[in-house]
Amino acid sequence: MIDFINKLKSYLNRKDDISTIKISSVSDSLSDKKVVAESFIPKGCLLGDLNFHKEYDKAIEEGKRIETEYPNDYFVHCNLMDSYFKKGDIENCNKEAKLAIIKGHHTGYCENRLSINLYKARKYYQVIQLSEIEENPRFGLFFDDVYKRKLRAQKYIDKAIDTKEERLFTDEEIEELYQNVEKQKALREWYMHTRSLINEELCKLRKKDWLNDKSVVEEMEFYTNELIKLSRKYGYLC
Repeated sequence: MIDFINKLKSYLNRKDDISTIKISSVSDSLSDKKVVAESFIPKGCLLGDLNFHKEYDKAIEEGKRIETEYPNDYFVHCNLMDSYFKKGDIENCNKEAKLAIIKGHHTGYCENRLSINLYKARKYYQVIQLSEIEENPRFGLFFDDVYKRKLRAQKYIDKAIDTKEERLFTDEEIEELYQNVEKQKALREWYMHTRSLINEELCKLRKKDWLNDKSVVEEMEFYTNELIKLSRKYGYLC
């Protein structure tokens, strides 16, 4: 159990790729309430809130600031993609979409936006490349819309304005993308397993005479606090 606790502490103390903030930072509904315990969410949600209120320039300014400290924060890249798209800046929209995909945002949202932008620009070879990168077993996900757009691109390939030699991602970027997919999968599995182990320990402690044993109460408080810290730091993985 000592090794487990040491590993847990090392994960909780290390700097993560994702910047987080308290949920009250983007929720006005909590402003007039007394908060006992508060969840943390990716800071990229702040940019999403700014985009929702059509404050695109402010979102871009804040996003660039976060990027300097957290260059691998794919939530920030995803929301910057939206900001640039709303402003009609497709070049920077595509740049941020690519970064979001490389760094680990894989819900299909960024992949689909990039695929649509490339298709509308008649960059059909790059539409095909994007889909084929995702069809690799190392990616482990499948986005139907991106695949169907690839089939349409193949049908009209003679009208493409790009060439087969033009690359959407470099070999180094593709390898980084796959490594981040594997890294995120391993981190998610560790998080779920660790959360389960802590809950098991709490269940065992609750069966003891904790009302009359101070040491049991202290142990319960320790695991409860560790569970809270774990959820705050890695809850976004669920």
